[in-house]
Amino acid sequence: MEDTKHIKISEFNYPLPDERIAKFPLATRDQSKLLVYRHGEVSEDIFTSLPHYLESGELMIFNNTKVIQARLHFRKKNAIFFCGGYVGNRCYC
Repeated sequence: MEDTKHIKISEFNYPLPDERIAKFPLATRDQSKLLVYRHGEVSEDIFTSLPHYLESGELMIFNNTKVIQARLHFRKKNAIFFCGGYVGNRCYC
């Protein structure tokens, strides 16, 4: 496993205005934004354009997870971990 001591959390801080965070899926799901990283450049497209970025024989792995509102608490010395949130009316606290 790679040593992660050199990673600085501060390098992952960036401004993210609330209006840029998707709260609900689009009515036409295949029109969602597609973030593209190619040849060192980042650009945006739409999901229906995905096949144009794939080479023959490339593997796609699908993630079927859902985002929930959650709280995470960590303590380094005694390794306490807390995760809490709701899915529907069920609490995972």
